[in-house]
Amino acid sequence: REAFATAEPLLRTWGRGVTYVGEGELARIVKIAHNAFLGVVIQSLAEVTVLAEGAGVRRADFLAFLNDSVMGSV
Repeated sequence: REAFATAEPLLRTWGRGVTYVGEGELARIVKIAHNAFLGVVIQSLAEVTVLAEGAGVRRADFLAFLNDSVMGSV
């Protein structure tokens, strides 16, 4: 945890949040789980966008709607 405390101020300049989840293998598992989740979210976004477009909704309009909703992302 000491190494994290040393690096934390620098890490905070690179991202919105910094979270300590544990040493070594625990941190790697959290990163792998995060990346897997991101992949699922991206795939879902692609699929629902194609669904909306197939029904005649303009892609830009659909994505603007999503970004203005609880699902929005900065």
